[in-house]
Amino acid sequence: MHIRIGYELSYECLRPVPMVLMLNVHPSRSDDLIVPDEMMVEPGVPIHRYRDAFGNLCSRLVARRADSTIG
Repeated sequence: MHIRIGYELSYECLRPVPMVLMLNVHPSRSDDLIVPDEMMVEPGVPIHRYRDAFGNLCSRLVARRADSTIG
């Protein structure tokens, strides 16, 4: 089985906003992906990735004061 995913989230931030996002496929299913599920953020900001206690991939970032798009 193959999994196809996609999303585009847009935010208007009035000040820098810390976010924790859980938008990735669980690592145990990564072999079922057709292409890697890489998160892109515009405008670009550093993304810190970590795994939670259940093995989920989490992404922490601070969205800038502006319109941000995550996809």
